[in-house]
Amino acid sequence: MATKSRMKRRAFRNPKRARRGGSNWFNVSIAIVIIIGSTLVMLSRNPHAAGSIGPKLKGANGQTDHWHAALGVNVCGKWEATPIWPTSSATVSLGRADNPTVYAGLHTHVLADGKGDGIIHMEPATSDEAGRNATLGTYMTFGGWKLSASSIKLWPGNDGKPITRHNGEKCGNKVAKIRWSVGLKTTGTTLKMAEQKGNPSGYKLYDGSVIAIYFVPADQNLTKLGDVPSIVNLSGATARGESAMTTPTTASGSNTTLAPKSTGASTTTIAGTTNSTSKSATTTTSGTGSSTTSVGSTTTVVSNATSTPTT
Repeated sequence: MATKSRMKRRAFRNPKRARRGGSNWFNVSIAIVIIIGSTLVMLSRNPHAAGSIGPKLKGANGQTDHWHAALGVNVCGKWEATPIWPTSSATVSLGRADNPTVYAGLHTHVLADGKGDGIIHMEPATSDEAGRNATLGTYMTFGGWKLSASSIKLWPGNDGKPITRHNGEKCGNKVAKIRWSVGLKTTGTTLKMAEQKGNPSGYKLYDGSVIAIYFVPADQNLTKLGDVPSIVNLSGATARGESAMTTPTTASGSNTTLAPKSTGASTTTIAGTTNSTSKSATTTTSGTGSSTTSVGSTTTVVSNATSTPTT
């Protein structure tokens, strides 16, 4: 009896530790679920979460995506002039800076007053300018400009000279640096800009993106500098797109590829039609005969087509 009593007392003093392997795995699983759930909530609240792989070469409707982003540059508190696309050739009016005969799928158009619209038009023709490759840096490279976290070397500004600034230079008597913020412009919502860190060239562009590049002091309140001026040009940006990015098929089965053009006048004639050239704004004439469509300054004539008036 004494022996049994001693055994009971020992068991009471030194209880066996329960195996916790199953409990640990349960806790890890719960933690994973919480992390994934939190991440999904954060992404759902991030206006840039959707469409992360666009603009695509072929969208859901079978057409190449045509996205738009508003861009503005503010130096020492003043918004600079918008860029005029600098590169063209005899065949491509929106060429890449390093190769003018190659179409730049990220580019800027010109308004009726001759000024740049300040909109990055994303109409990719090749994979190196589509999807995740459609970045602010890609646009800058195509235009022949440079942008980093420490310096900018851009198009001519308000004074007619290239906008060139480096961290450490001054605005007045204050040392300034490159700063940048982004937002998303959508119908029915208030635009909210958020300052970013790192190299702005790596920023992935989205449909409706608003990007502001600043060279200002570190203590400058960016909100007080106002909105990016070119935001107003997001509306109607599609009408300034490239109608020349289509490949019509003739009745005989042959294809005619239209070279991307936005300046000057160009005429493409498809079999069975007559030539027509126009420099007017976007117009479309409907009829049972031939139809003439002019977008910007590119004219395409298609025989026996009925089209809908474009505004």
